[in-house]
Formats: sequence, C-alpha cells, structure tokens
Amino acid sequence: MEKERRRILISVLLAVLLLFVLSGCGGSSNSGSASDSGGADVGESDAVAADTGEIYTVRMGCATVLPSHPNQFMEEFKAAIEAKTDRFAVELYPANQLGSNVQMIQGLQNGTVQCVVLPVGFFTPIAPIMNVLDLPSLVPDSEMQYRMLNESEVGNAFRTEISKAGMTPLSYLWCVEKEMMLNKPVNSLSDMKGLKIRCFDSSVAQNEIVAYGASPVSMSTGDLAMALQQGAIDGVLADVTLYDPMKLYEKAPYLIKAPMNPLSNVVMFSNELLDKLPADLAQILEETVVECRESVYDYTQDYIQDCYDDMQANGCTFVEPSEEFKNEIDSAVVEVHEKLKNEMPDAIPLYDMVVAYVAENAG
Repeated sequence: MEKERRRILISVLLAVLLLFVLSGCGGSSNSGSASDSGGADVGESDAVAADTGEIYTVRMGCATVLPSHPNQFMEEFKAAIEAKTDRFAVELYPANQLGSNVQMIQGLQNGTVQCVVLPVGFFTPIAPIMNVLDLPSLVPDSEMQYRMLNESEVGNAFRTEISKAGMTPLSYLWCVEKEMMLNKPVNSLSDMKGLKIRCFDSSVAQNEIVAYGASPVSMSTGDLAMALQQGAIDGVLADVTLYDPMKLYEKAPYLIKAPMNPLSNVVMFSNELLDKLPADLAQILEETVVECRESVYDYTQDYIQDCYDDMQANGCTFVEPSEEFKNEIDSAVVEVHEKLKNEMPDAIPLYDMVVAYVAENAG
C-alpha cells in the first residue's frame, strides 16, 4: 500500500514538472512571436542597420583645373561638407585624374566614382535626354538656363529622367556661353567648310558642327592641346573657362564669339552613393551642393571676365561675328532641332517644356 502511494506521488510530481517545462517553452515561443510581429523592435533594428556610422568617401572628378569654376565648386564643396559632418571624406581629382570624361561617367554608373562636374554634352551617350540641354538657340541666355535647370519644374523633370541612368544631377553651375576657338578667323559658314572641330559627344553637338559645314570630332579634354598642336583638329567648340586655363589660344589663337549658346556644367552624383545614404546625410549633401552652387555664382562671373582679359593679354584675337553671320548660324541650327525631334520622339515632351518655359520667361 505504501509503495502504491509513493508511485502515485512520483507520477504526480513528474506530471507537474512536465507541465511546468511545457509552459516555460510555450511562454518563450509566444514571447518570440510577439517580438517578431511588433513594429517597434523591428523598426529600431532597421534604423541601426540603415545608419551604421559609416564614413562615405566621395571621389569627385572634373576635366579642368583651378581656377576654373567646376574646380572652385569642388574645393568649396569639400570644405563645406567636411565642416558640417565627419561622415563624408571628399577626394578631389581635377584634370581627368580619374580617367577620360567617358571613364569618369562610367565610374558614376559602377560606383567607383561618386561625383563628376562636366558639361551636359558629355553625358548624352548614357542619358540621351540631355541632348535637349545641348541644343543651340533653344534657351536665349545663361541666366535663364541657370534658373530653369536649378529652380523650376523643368529641372525637376530632367532630374527624374536622368536618374534612370544610374546617376542624378543635384545642381547645374552657371552656364557659360559656347564660343569657337579656331586656328584661323572665320566670318561666314563658308569659311568653316572642311574644318575639324572638337565638340561634345552628344548627337546634337555633332549635328550642330555638321550644320556649320565642318566635321565634328569627339575627344577627351586632356588631349585637346596636343591635338591642336599636331593639326588633328582645327578648333574647339566649348567656352573660355576651358580655353584659358589650358592655354589653348597658343595653338588656336582666334576666339570666334559665336554661337554664344548657354553651356551647363552639371554636378552629377552616383545613384549608388545617394541610395545608400541615411536620410539626414542625404539632406546635408544636397543642401551643401546647392549652397556651393550659389556661392560660386559671382565667382564664375568674375572668372569669365578674367579669362577674356588673360587671353587678350596673351595675343588671342577676338572675332565678333556680323549680323549676317549670326543669322546664318540661327538658320543652320533649325535642322538640328528637327533632327532631335525625329530621332528622339520621347524627348519631345521635355523639349516642349523648355520651349514653354522660355516663352513664359522671355523679357
């Protein structure tokens, strides 16, 4: 009888112990489920993962050298953003130190380069919509183009479209007018027949040179001086902020003050960098770009005049085109606009936005 009671007691104790163990396991399981489904814990975990305290290296490149305004912008950007936060380390590579213009832009796409500052015409093989921004005689003056690209819905529309190519324009610097630097004076389109003129890689820029009766040549900026010296090209279509620092007037001593179309240098960032930045750092970066863009506005005006003065002091001859020559140019480039619309029908909506903006803001 005593043995029977002991057996029953042991069985009860074992049952109680088993129930306690099962309850403990069940409690742990339920607690884990609540944690997995609760937004607060997961959200906090995600926030930590999104911002690990990483220092972001920004390798910035351009084709020019100081005192060119793209270089001045890069210098000011580096100083400004590193003063605001220690989360960015900015490295500057002027004068194509990161490679040719094409290689730098490819670097934006594959993430080896985080920012480049180059004229819009170099980006058109990757983002064809930027051909619109390179059209001659579309926007009448530099101030209008600067405000349009940086402060209007037109600029926002271009930003949205360009960002599909793995890079995003965060600002456009002051738009210097295009002029031709040639090894001989020209006073009409007939004088330009047969000349080999380096221009941007855009189909628009090349069609423009063809419309003038010359032959377009694509070439990296770093090769220009040698090409002019060796006679591989007869001139360049760009602007004085390129010509003067590189002393191209020594090889091509005639500055033809035409066609005087606004030329925009774009501050282009890699989407790979922008996409991984925490929100607060992305905001700091973009705000700093805008601050420095506005900061170099006056600098650029003064610098352009300094370039003109220096070139004249060094023997460069300025050739003012006649009204007849200007009219020839305006008539010739009409076909460049038509070719763009025929070859890129998808660009017509943005083209029309630019035309409408010009009409609304003219005068």
